[in-house]
Amino acid sequence: MPSTTEALLDVNVLIASVFEDHMHHARARTFVEGLDHFYTRPTTQGGFLRFATRAWKDAEKVPQPPRLSMSAAHARLKELVEADGHVFLPDDLSFVDLSLRSMQGHLQWTDA
Repeated sequence: MPSTTEALLDVNVLIASVFEDHMHHARARTFVEGLDHFYTRPTTQGGFLRFATRAWKDAEKVPQPPRLSMSAAHARLKELVEADGHVFLPDDLSFVDLSLRSMQGHLQWTDA
């Protein structure tokens, strides 16, 4: 009987698996790609979007722009959830179904 591997991804694994500059990128990517099924929820999707679209500071504490624009982050999430093996565990609404019309910055993802 073949074994099935599955996991509900937390936001840290989701972020690490997507961003190549993350210190655990290779490990997280290998983990996710080795799963038969991986799950996300609105909270993990929102955490990913918030991380991707907020300004940050590098190791020298120099301010950096957001890693992705609002629309690029949204598109990256859509790409991720369309991957083979992804299963969405809904609350009320998926972040990929959210209209960006009134969105202005990274702090609004969770509130949306």
